[in-house]
Amino acid sequence: MNLTSLLTAVMIAVGFVGWPVIGKYSKASGAWVGTFAMVVTTIVVAIISHRQLFLSTPSPKAFLVLTLAAVVNGVAVCLYSAKTTDPSIQSGAFVVVVATLMVIFAPILDWILNGSIPSLRQVGGFALAALAIYLIK
Repeated sequence: MNLTSLLTAVMIAVGFVGWPVIGKYSKASGAWVGTFAMVVTTIVVAIISHRQLFLSTPSPKAFLVLTLAAVVNGVAVCLYSAKTTDPSIQSGAFVVVVATLMVIFAPILDWILNGSIPSLRQVGGFALAALAIYLIK
């Protein structure tokens, strides 16, 4: 991974962990935080990626799969927003647990859907991630 990719990863990580924490700081409900974040996110992505949107059109099957992905994401954002804005839940620890679970599930889902078999090193990382979750919660 080169320096540009690493810096991009840092910016993405700050954005992904930042929006729910900033949302909680707003004192708005989880429904407002999630909805506002996704609507504004959609606008930002459309503005930044507008050229790519018009270069090609996905197939009907791709639209169906993307719809399923969006529904899964929508449910996750709804639950995530509700939990991260709950005053009784420590948002920082919750976000870290979710991010750590993503470390475990992303390669597993990639294996199931795309055939990318996790390496032995990655499997060891899954075990360490599970240990981290145990220690954080």
